[in-house]
This record gives sequence, structure tokens and C-alpha cells, in this order.
Amino acid sequence: MSSNTVGSGIASLGALIFFYYSTWIFIIPFIDSSHWLHAYFLDKIWAVRIPQILLVLGLGMISSLLLIATVCSKKQKTS
Repeated sequence: MSSNTVGSGIASLGALIFFYYSTWIFIIPFIDSSHWLHAYFLDKIWAVRIPQILLVLGLGMISSLLLIATVCSKKQKTS
């Protein structure tokens, strides 16, 4: 599989997620709740919770990476 194919797939997935989330946030609240389109989207509260969870996980991973890099760097200096 070439890197162009992988890159195009990742870009397409990102565009799809952006389109879905933008529709969920900007269009769905103004559509009647009995409309068939509501079946494809989660409750509105998850539109806030999912980015919060991703942010906490991402910051936790970055913090742990920095902690590990700092600890390894100090071990190398003492050796």
C-alpha cells in the first residue's frame, strides 16, 4: 500500500468526521426531533463529552510522553 493511498484515506476520514460533527452541531438542533435524520446522531450531550474525553486523553498522553522523556534523559546524564 503506497503512502499516497494511506494519506488519502486519512484525509478522507478526517473530512468525513468533520462533516458529520459539523452537521451534528450546526444543523441537527434546528431540525424537528421526529425527523428521520435524528436516528443517525447521538444525543446532544455527547457532542460536548466526546471532544472533552479526547482532549483529556490527548493531554494525558502528551504529559506521560514528556514525563518519560524527562526521566530517560536524567538517567542518561547520570550514567
